[in-house]
Amino acid sequence: MFKIEILESDQNEYNEQYGKFLINSLHPGQGTTVGSALRRVLLTDLPGLAIVGLRIANINTEFSSLPGVREDILEIILNVKDIVIEGEFNSSKPWVLGRLKLKGPGVVTAALIEFEEDANIQIINPSQYIATIEVNSSIEMEFLVQTGKNYRLVESENSITYSTDFLQIDAIFMPVTKVAFEVTSTKTNALENNSSIQDNENLTLEIWTNGSISPIKALVFSASILENLATQLLLNGLKFCQTDLNDVNILDFTEVEEQAGWKNLNPNKKKLKCDKLLPLQTLSENDRIELTKYIKKPIDLNFNIIPKNINKDQEDDSKSEPSIEEKRENVTSNERNLSQMPIEELILSVRAYNGLKRANIHSVSDLVQYSIKDLKDIKNFGKKSLDEVVASLKNLLDITL
Repeated sequence: MFKIEILESDQNEYNEQYGKFLINSLHPGQGTTVGSALRRVLLTDLPGLAIVGLRIANINTEFSSLPGVREDILEIILNVKDIVIEGEFNSSKPWVLGRLKLKGPGVVTAALIEFEEDANIQIINPSQYIATIEVNSSIEMEFLVQTGKNYRLVESENSITYSTDFLQIDAIFMPVTKVAFEVTSTKTNALENNSSIQDNENLTLEIWTNGSISPIKALVFSASILENLATQLLLNGLKFCQTDLNDVNILDFTEVEEQAGWKNLNPNKKKLKCDKLLPLQTLSENDRIELTKYIKKPIDLNFNIIPKNINKDQEDDSKSEPSIEEKRENVTSNERNLSQMPIEELILSVRAYNGLKRANIHSVSDLVQYSIKDLKDIKNFGKKSLDEVVASLKNLLDITL
């Protein structure tokens, strides 16, 4: 299992933050995969707040100028774009208003902006300069804040509907401003007290933010987004698969356990043979309920899918390994049920699957009629495919050829 270490953390005078992290003990090739995925999500998928519109009293176009103000409107807009905001909306409105009013002489900064009382937002860089007002002059401004992702250019389809006299601003919602990663190879002991060496990769990840979110929170948030994406891929992919309960791992899942007849068993043994395939116990309750829609059928307890020795009363008195003939007799007695299980449910590679199909092996009942020697004699059916089939039968159905 990989570990995450915080190597460095810093914050400058503008409240911008920097974090450097080390993710170690990754398998070869995983460093680039994880680094690229995190970088893309950090830069494009994290939500943020930004000022998308600006209204200035007595100004109708960005090409105007305001008497008694040193900067023209275009310069003011550029300064407003650099204001960094964090927080969340407490109301149902898709926007929040901020107001600023100042009589000169004076310097206008972001600290003078006051937001609505129910707005749970704040300015990260209150010293951000906006404009300078001369004597006997004043300025009155309103700021429209919205939430979004990435950036949004001023376009007709993004026009502000709150008021027609707002000047639209190219909004930058991205809380993460820069991400860099580096992958290095390393060698570690494969096991404790073992001299064998294993190749691993270390991922060094650097994250710069505008201060509205800390680098570690951004990292955790992006990992959560990737997890959600993978979960949705899993749930939607199951719609197109002939999925059985023994294809996935479901722990502490009452509805499925009752359907499969697990409820009267020892609760410490309520798991399937393939519990290392997919850790679905980490799914939310809603996702677990959604998953049951795509489960094809409950587990058939007649095929020894229950781990051995669940109950001492259920133990076989005979500890000798049954012969091939005895196994075939047992299979014959359950032939009807086995014939309903296609080899697609054994989760085989394309090579192994095609090899069995070429030999006219279409179901598990067909497969168990073959001994290991018989499978070896199949043309172009190599040792790797054989080992895969044997392991799949053992792990999923507890059947040994």
